[in-house]
Formats: sequence, C-alpha cells, structure tokens
Amino acid sequence: MISPLDASRRATVELVGSGHVTLLFELPAGLRAGPGGPLLPLRFGATDGRVTFPGSGAVLVFDPAAPVSFTLPAGQGGATIWLGGSAEPAAAQPPGAYDAAITVHVVVANPAT
Repeated sequence: MISPLDASRRATVELVGSGHVTLLFELPAGLRAGPGGPLLPLRFGATDGRVTFPGSGAVLVFDPAAPVSFTLPAGQGGATIWLGGSAEPAAAQPPGAYDAAITVHVVVANPAT
C-alpha cells in the first residue's frame, strides 16, 4: 500500500494557474511485467487521492476512480495532486519489474463560456 501522504513513493502532479478544474484519472487494472507478462493487480480506494492547496493549506480528499472538481484560487500558487494505491500480489506472483501508466486529464473551465 502506498499512501498519498508517503512523499517518497506517491505519484505527484503540480497544477499552476487559477480557475475551475476537473481531474479524470485513467487508472490501470494492474502492473505488467513486460508485454504479455503477468499482471500485478492494483486497487485505488476512496481516500487514495489528495489535492493540496499550498496557499491556503486546505486539503481535498478524493477517490481517483471518480472525477474530482475544485477551484484553483487566483494568486494562491495552484495545487498539488497526490495519488496513492495498493498492489495486490497473488500468493505465487512471479518476481520481476512491473510497470503501468496512469493518464491524468485536466479539464479547465473557460469562464467565457
């Protein structure tokens, strides 16, 4: 398990700017040990995402499996997104180097629309 509070192992995304933002994560079902290799299942829970706002110190806890929306206040320095999750190896999980990609979609509302 990797907590979103674990600074040395969590995933981190920095957002700079201001306005209304919606984040959508494409989360992998698991990590793969090479093309066609064994799958190491991943699980993302309701508290595995955090949005921190350095300017105010506020924190928003979210489930990365669902879209999350918030406002970046002008002049506050943006926000930092932290992502944790859990690997769920099988009893006979083969050793190896496993990897996967996570895609983050950042949708910024245009105030002119």
